[in-house]
Amino acid sequence: MDDRAIAIIGMSCRFPGASSVREYWDVLVAGRCTIGEVPPERFDAKALHHPDPHHEGTIVSTSGGFLPGVADFDADFFRLTPHEAVRMDPQQRLLLESAYEAIEDAGLRLEDIAGSNTAVYTGVGLMSEYWDLLRDCGMTDLHSFVGAGTHSTAAGRLSHALDLRGPSLSVDASCATGLTAVQVACDALRANDIEMAVVGSVSLQLAPDYSVALSKGTVISPTGRCRFGDTGADGYVRSEGVATLVFKRLTDAVAAGDRIHAVIAGIASSNDGRSGGSMIRPSVVGQERALRAAYRDAGISPGDVDYVEAHGTGTVTGDQIELSALGAVLGEGRPAGNRCLVGSAKSNIGHVEAAAGLAGLIKTVLALRHGTVPQTLHVDSPLPLIADKNLPLELATSLRPWPRTDRRVAGVSNFGISGSNTHVVLVAPPEPTRTTTAAWRRPYLVPLSAREPKALERLAESTANRLADGLDLRDVAFSAGLHRSHHPHRLAVVGDDTAEVSRLLGGRPRGGRAVEGPPKVVFVFSGQGSHWAGMARELLTEPVFRDRLRECDAAVRAETGFSPLRLVAAGRLPVGPCEVQSTLWAVQVALAAAWRRWGVEPDEVIGQSMGEISAATATGVLSVAEGAAVVCRRARLVDKLPSGGGMAMVRLPVLDAAVEIAEFADRVAVGVVAGRTSTVLSGDRDALATVVDRLRADGTFGQLVDVNYASHSPHVDRLRPALLDQLAGLRPTAGRVPLWSTVTGELIDGSEMDAEYWADNLRQPVLLAPAIRAAAAVDRPTVFLEIGPHPLLLNEIEELLAADGRDGVAIGSLRRDEPSLRSLLRSAGEAYTAGCELDWRAVNGTGRYVDLPAYPWQRKTFWPTDGNIQTDTVLTWDGSMAASVEETLAGAAEELLASGGYEIRRVRVVRPLPGDASTLAARVTLRATGNGWSFELHGARPSPGSTRRWCVHATGLLARTAARFTPPAEQATQNTRPTPHDVARLLVDNVVTLLELPREEIDLSRRLPALGLDSLLAARLCTELSTELGVSVPVRTVLSGAPLGELAEQLSLLVAGR
Repeated sequence: MDDRAIAIIGMSCRFPGASSVREYWDVLVAGRCTIGEVPPERFDAKALHHPDPHHEGTIVSTSGGFLPGVADFDADFFRLTPHEAVRMDPQQRLLLESAYEAIEDAGLRLEDIAGSNTAVYTGVGLMSEYWDLLRDCGMTDLHSFVGAGTHSTAAGRLSHALDLRGPSLSVDASCATGLTAVQVACDALRANDIEMAVVGSVSLQLAPDYSVALSKGTVISPTGRCRFGDTGADGYVRSEGVATLVFKRLTDAVAAGDRIHAVIAGIASSNDGRSGGSMIRPSVVGQERALRAAYRDAGISPGDVDYVEAHGTGTVTGDQIELSALGAVLGEGRPAGNRCLVGSAKSNIGHVEAAAGLAGLIKTVLALRHGTVPQTLHVDSPLPLIADKNLPLELATSLRPWPRTDRRVAGVSNFGISGSNTHVVLVAPPEPTRTTTAAWRRPYLVPLSAREPKALERLAESTANRLADGLDLRDVAFSAGLHRSHHPHRLAVVGDDTAEVSRLLGGRPRGGRAVEGPPKVVFVFSGQGSHWAGMARELLTEPVFRDRLRECDAAVRAETGFSPLRLVAAGRLPVGPCEVQSTLWAVQVALAAAWRRWGVEPDEVIGQSMGEISAATATGVLSVAEGAAVVCRRARLVDKLPSGGGMAMVRLPVLDAAVEIAEFADRVAVGVVAGRTSTVLSGDRDALATVVDRLRADGTFGQLVDVNYASHSPHVDRLRPALLDQLAGLRPTAGRVPLWSTVTGELIDGSEMDAEYWADNLRQPVLLAPAIRAAAAVDRPTVFLEIGPHPLLLNEIEELLAADGRDGVAIGSLRRDEPSLRSLLRSAGEAYTAGCELDWRAVNGTGRYVDLPAYPWQRKTFWPTDGNIQTDTVLTWDGSMAASVEETLAGAAEELLASGGYEIRRVRVVRPLPGDASTLAARVTLRATGNGWSFELHGARPSPGSTRRWCVHATGLLARTAARFTPPAEQATQNTRPTPHDVARLLVDNVVTLLELPREEIDLSRRLPALGLDSLLAARLCTELSTELGVSVPVRTVLSGAPLGELAEQLSLLVAGR
């Protein structure tokens, strides 16, 4: 394998008429042209149109290739505030979404590549167009400069958003930008400077200026078509597009098992220098140089090339020069009569300029993969050069199969008006290694996740539809778990086949609450009562569970001769304390091992009664042999107790239960403090029956438990000496995980769990509820996983969490009479939706990576136009503005506001008036703030060829004593300090205004950094708050990460100490 070869492992694109790679291929193979008219929201192309290219300020064509919805963006996904999103050039926004889609296509998870030495190289079209819009609307600040004022930040934006730590560069080689950026990436990968590279290019048309200039240069097609290789070629059509690809060294991609779309065998660049005469005229010499260098770099003879995706703009001069250069190079070593096919995607989608090279690259990768060469459109009369039999080229004017079936080789050219030339040599990828897995049928867990609930619903729907394509469920589960990022909003379904999973997803399953971070995990090992015939039988197919159960089985057989493994395999119900407790212990220890193998590690453990033996064994406090000794010897002694004992569950708090049994103090005791309102009593069965009957008569739940002995009561006092003697040899050690003791109620390491401890474990009341409460007393969610064949404690745990106001969930492992593997998978899905990260390879096994639906973006519109202004009140001034001095502008604002009964408290000039303001329309927009109203003074005049643009000229605050805010007469206003409620309202109002967020998305539990507040916005927020509150608010206070409610309390204290 060539260690210089570069693998393409991920691709995404949006071009006219195609919102994805799949749709792009559909356009190509269908031979569709997706050129249309300039949308009116861009600019008035008809008003600017003139057939004479030399007519000043006009364009020769109203045609172009355009992307829909370029003002729309999923800012929430990338944790960007509306304030910052609207100040980002939409080209940066497109790159962000495209880059994520390419990474998703590569089967990479954000959580796995974050912090990696991954480089980002981007190419961006003109950025001045959006900057002009921002400037005209008075929105020029540091965020707008970073977002729209310079090309250099586009790559950094991707690196920051995806947390990629390699080099981050913006590349600009005019129309050759795309493949030039690819060469930069290949060079860095070959030099082992980086692990991976993300390369993206984008181009939009937001204003007509560049089209006017190109029309005057006669390079724009008046007929609105790119006619590459045709005698009627009259120029190119400007189009929009974005594309991103992900690259790795081929050796690394193969080693990682990545899906490889194609392989770059060689790449080279050149510049025409002065060989073409004018800088903007292409050169045969320069292009030949790049072509020969690329095939030399690949170690491939040009005569072996089957297809070349030409730059192919459809300009007469450009096409002649490019075809001449290709003919001169590709004829070298080529057998007679073997002509190389040539085509151009520009005939379908137009010239996407900065993204043109990547458009051609993706097309050629797809052609290699499918073994099909798409048709080049609009060729009615091929150039005489093409018709020349001596030229080893043929225009691909019809859809046709790849010329040969063995080794497929292709080239892609990308040239720029600056004289830059880049050529890439592609070969088909190596055959993937086929994974072999057992053919037996089993259920699989399919996870889905998103950053918004609506996105999750859409993803579930699209995945259900995708499953109808005949995919293997094993591959779907493998891909969804290992090759998709795991976001906060989650759901998971279990199914035996794609039809079942599709039905479950189509039923719009609801995921749990949003996961904000890794939860605390507590394993809770239940006591006796969860056993059933057939429990855990299907789990014997799971290697970790089976091996751990075998280990426990050997230890139990050494103690008693009884085999828990045989009982489980036979699906038999255990009978008697010895069988029941030793089997439960073995199953619980094996279940804990299965959970850990699936990636769920406990932070702490709790054991109820005999479940504490399982907890001690699972955490390494006791060896397996020691654990078997404790459970078996304890059970044997219990089995020898005389009849007459029993236990009962009552729905009472422990103190109330103690009152109920007071008259039977010598015969009945509290056995288990199970929950907030549930207690287990233990003692003489006849006394328990009396208590239960009395409670039922009063309407209180009570029920005898199906056991004939009374653990945790005076009944077992007689067993203590024997148990101490039989366990005298125990040597417990500190476990891997802390345990909440249900004997002492303390957090212990386990080294104290000697014979004395286990005697107390049998006799003393089980302090389960206190242990649950103590484990949940943390500042993050807690997941309680009940380890056992059937859940016994979930209701009690959830009741305790609710009563204490703790954030947590309780999840079982297996369920009675359900197939155990399916049940455990469903429980794993619940743990996943609660925030646990699973080892998906262990959960679902191996499989083949398959395409799943792309992330469903939840876009909102961000555009600096009149539609971006949220208006509460608008006052229109009928006067005229006659000067451009700031005093006049401030006076105009004051006059206009005074006419509505408002007083100005502070005014700031944002944008001076134009020299002649006599035709400028003016208006004032008022917005409510925490302690008054702010205003913006807007001015506008019609501009040729576009709609009216309203621009902010001045902003300010209205005085608190303005008519609208005059407080009631009975309230003193001069020295009244704002109440904590006022401060909280003021804080929220300023956050809403500054970050431009919908008010309904803000509550006092939100944290400012999570809302997108950065240091720049924090400084502005502090300035506003300091002015409003009359105190100095430090930036570190608002950036502390405290919830808004706590922050409001801190501000109230500042005000109180003023």
